[in-house]
Amino acid sequence: MSNKDCYFYVQFLKRVCKLNISQLLLFKKGSTSKRPEFEVVFANKDEKFPIWMGLLSKGSNMHFVGGDKFFKSGNVSHSEFGPRTLPNLEVYTFDPTSQTLYKDSNFPNPSGPKSTPIVVTLGDENKVYVLSTDPNHFSDLIPEPPFEVFDFVSKTWEALPPPPPPDHFGGPIISHHAIGRKLYVNADLFSFVFDAGKAVWHRDIPFKFPNLACSLEYNGFLIAQPFNLRGLVAYNLDSFGIKSPYQCLDQLREVFKDPFYDPDCSLTRLDDNGRMCLLYQGMPFSYSHRFCARVAVFQVFVSNSTDNPVVTAVLEAVEEYDIDDFTGGDYIVYSTFIR
Repeated sequence: MSNKDCYFYVQFLKRVCKLNISQLLLFKKGSTSKRPEFEVVFANKDEKFPIWMGLLSKGSNMHFVGGDKFFKSGNVSHSEFGPRTLPNLEVYTFDPTSQTLYKDSNFPNPSGPKSTPIVVTLGDENKVYVLSTDPNHFSDLIPEPPFEVFDFVSKTWEALPPPPPPDHFGGPIISHHAIGRKLYVNADLFSFVFDAGKAVWHRDIPFKFPNLACSLEYNGFLIAQPFNLRGLVAYNLDSFGIKSPYQCLDQLREVFKDPFYDPDCSLTRLDDNGRMCLLYQGMPFSYSHRFCARVAVFQVFVSNSTDNPVVTAVLEAVEEYDIDDFTGGDYIVYSTFIR
């Protein structure tokens, strides 16, 4: 990481918070006695802005797209989005001075709704792919397209082929992971893959990919936490599939030694040398109404062996935080990123 302070941002349902990772590393090394705390960057009070939005971070800017708006009165009939919500088709940009959002006239709106969207870059930092995960958006009654890509250079949206409809892939999207220029999507019964290079979906996948709570590609491996495991593992991308062998990153067991009930996690890249930041959150079994989050900074190493490379990790810092202290009961994490 550079000498400039590095901040870890977490997008919750109704707010965005940040943590100074540079100060956290200094604190764990004993170079400072003050532990950094999470700071609230933006709070969507009284649901003034849409919720379930996707966050597009580019340079120093944060743009919010998709999601659904709450309406307070009037006779609005739109059963596909529940009794109190309508799809949001506008883009909002964060104003750091006033710490609020505004409708950005310089940022074009997408062509269709994107509820609780998947937001990925797929190997090109100048293009952001946004896919709605609401199966209602694939019905004939909802305006298309559910899948678009935004080009930050040309500042245009482009509609992309939609994924298979819900009745074809057996229910809503459960998990996803990005590897290179491909987006791997898991539904209840089937897996399918979007190839950004060819702009096509591969639907006839002979096997189902693992369901992963979080994942990040590095040096030929996918660092991930499968749904059924307590800890991070490394999948070799040469043989990635449902029965793929993996290596357990036991060096990170301190992060998971006191497991959470109904946990969730997010994994974010800190640099190009294998340094990553993990957010592991949930409710401790010893407490009935307390939500916690552990922030771990570690570095992944891959051996030079061509036959059977070994993946290891070095834990640099881990610290536990009480989420209630800075979220006010807002526990759902939608995205994480570094700035």
